[in-house]
Amino acid sequence: MTEAIAKQPNNVRMHGRILFLTEDISLIRRQLEASGDEAVRLEDELAQRLATDDLPLMSNISTDEITPGWVCFYYDETLGQYVYVGMRDGAVKKDEVKNGGFSVVDTSEIQARKVNPQIRVVSVIVWPDGGGAQHVINTIIGGKKYAIQVDEAGSGGNSAAGWNAACAANLPAWQFARIIDINDETKPAIVSKLMLEAYDPKNCAKVVPDLTTFNLGSFTYGSHYCSVDNRNDATTLACGYFNSGIRVFDIRDPTKPKEIAYYNPPGQTVSSPGSNHLRAGGWVAGGADWCTAQVRLDAPSASLQTTCQDGGFLSLHFTNNVWPFPTSTTPPGLGN
Repeated sequence: MTEAIAKQPNNVRMHGRILFLTEDISLIRRQLEASGDEAVRLEDELAQRLATDDLPLMSNISTDEITPGWVCFYYDETLGQYVYVGMRDGAVKKDEVKNGGFSVVDTSEIQARKVNPQIRVVSVIVWPDGGGAQHVINTIIGGKKYAIQVDEAGSGGNSAAGWNAACAANLPAWQFARIIDINDETKPAIVSKLMLEAYDPKNCAKVVPDLTTFNLGSFTYGSHYCSVDNRNDATTLACGYFNSGIRVFDIRDPTKPKEIAYYNPPGQTVSSPGSNHLRAGGWVAGGADWCTAQVRLDAPSASLQTTCQDGGFLSLHFTNNVWPFPTSTTPPGLGN
């Protein structure tokens, strides 16, 4: 599908209030509850504290706090009602961010203390076969720059009705990772999609009944978190693909990635109280586990480590010498 994209302005001016996500939950509550002159005074006070490095901000916010999985059932302005409702300690409630007049801003240039800081749009790329973007890994493959983008919701959303609608439109119903060439950052281009065979629309008749029979919903077969072996020289991508288990891909040729290994953990017959899988449309006794966590590749031991929601921690060893590749390295801190 080819679609003309209108040129975006070089600069974006944000309006509205700024919500400072502070480590102190009571400060978040004060911002949400303030109005009028009190809101202006508090925002100025917090901005001054931030400028003098006297305002500790949250540094470990999960996507489930920003947009909980169940919120991804919505694909319209309804999403605006549920911003940050997964925040720890119930810090943010439905409609509070929307009704508070806040804007979402990238403050990196402000934090870098640049003169006249700007929020600049370099380029825009869109696609019809995905939704609910999860995260991006900026990486180097074969000396060239790529962005590995991972969706959290597919073009079919998280329901049987959505899956059937996607299939009818000849679109993959479940989310996946894709590799984007960003060597010219003004002209990003998708070069490959890391889809499983189940996502092919021609297989919908085989796959959808497998889910509806057990009344499953909420993500099921799609992607969640992925990691590379080394962001500065990537050869391998490993992903948690929810009910599809752990999937490992050879990305040395980013235009032709190949799946080289997978692991589907056994289903658990007893539910785990700590599992995020334990929800409506989720866990079924003996059913497929949910593999949603970051994956850590370790070249020296030819292994990877991760967790799945029901079975817990996994340390998996690669067999048949499929990995690591001769050029694979896994330096600490460069996997995601």
